[in-house]
Amino acid sequence: MMSKAFFFLPLAIATAWQQTALLADESHLRDLLWGGRAAMMGGAYTAISDDPEGVLHNPAGTAFSGRKKFSINGTVFYDKSTRYKEAVKDQDFVQASKSTLPSFIGSTYLLGDFVLGQAIITADGSDTKQTDYFNDISVENTDFAMDFSRFQQESSRYEMYGGSIAYGFGPLGLGISTFYLAKTIKTTVHQEVVLGGGDAKAIDQSLAAEGSALGVIGGVLLRKKAWSLGATYQVNQQLMEKMAFIQDTMQHSAGETKVTVRHVEVDKLLNFDFMYPSVGKAGIAYLVRDFIAAFDLVYQEAVMQENTPSQKLNLHDTLNASLGFEWVAGGKFYLAMGVFTNNDMTRELDAEDSVQPDHVDFVGASFGSGFYTKDFRTTIGFVEQQGSGKSQKVQGQAEVQKVSSRSRMFILNISSAFDKG
Repeated sequence: MMSKAFFFLPLAIATAWQQTALLADESHLRDLLWGGRAAMMGGAYTAISDDPEGVLHNPAGTAFSGRKKFSINGTVFYDKSTRYKEAVKDQDFVQASKSTLPSFIGSTYLLGDFVLGQAIITADGSDTKQTDYFNDISVENTDFAMDFSRFQQESSRYEMYGGSIAYGFGPLGLGISTFYLAKTIKTTVHQEVVLGGGDAKAIDQSLAAEGSALGVIGGVLLRKKAWSLGATYQVNQQLMEKMAFIQDTMQHSAGETKVTVRHVEVDKLLNFDFMYPSVGKAGIAYLVRDFIAAFDLVYQEAVMQENTPSQKLNLHDTLNASLGFEWVAGGKFYLAMGVFTNNDMTRELDAEDSVQPDHVDFVGASFGSGFYTKDFRTTIGFVEQQGSGKSQKVQGQAEVQKVSSRSRMFILNISSAFDKG
């Protein structure tokens, strides 16, 4: 959940240091693929979900787990890099983060005719620590920045804690999951600018925010010998949101000895809201001997910002898709792969407008392999996403920069049955 670093490069005095928002990147819901087996299939898991990963992907699928199972999944390494082409004169700006996350822990348990499940998921997260410096930006205009430096340190997490219950009626499974959703972000930014005329300005900003919501997922799954169909719908209700924002600004004018200092401290930014889109999914899977092919279609419902008059930060209706394959060889070794989309929920940039959020659409691929028995499965996998889009990184100007982005994720997953099968 890297900050959708809504900082804007302060190139002119008139627009310097106006911070539009420090908003967690909530416009992409698939930055991290959840689970092990499900992630290796590109997230195409709605019509399968017959293990602890189904607690989140489709609770109805856990009705077909048949046994007590446990699954633990770690994102061994996750990094993301976004390049803004020629954002500062002819220089590129690069935003990067690296993280190690315990992304999924879950289990299922049989209680009579019912199957109970629990899961703890890190749905998104990032850690950033970087310093940037640009010099000789403008030597002709005394009102424009000549040198600009910036230091950012940020940590963000989106975590889910919940459980499920499922019941099977022959080939039909029904299930429901309830999750407590928790989002946190802590950001510290220090920026300095020296203008062509000799004026200097420095600004320190810190933001600490947290929010929570209650999420409910209802699911259904119809499973036949050679195929299965699944569908889910998730709704969320925000419970709490709080924040603390502090900004200190120091300004020194050329030829003067006095330094102007300004301190601002607020408990709410007008244009900041955590958002929790409702999500509907439908999937189909083809099952034949030791081979599975699955396809998912994902609908992400629009969310309107409540605390800002601007419509630029609204999330819009968005479709995503996943296609995944799994093949078991000799009952001991298996391969899985998938492709998927991770489209941006913000609107496309308007060439005549300014102060707009980035819009970047991603396409991803996953690949994993491991050992498989009736009691045990281990997976080592890799997920990569590449995206392109547009951005505005200069405050108050309509100039649009091209954006390219790439993320990589290495996964280690262990799943085991802990009863006698």
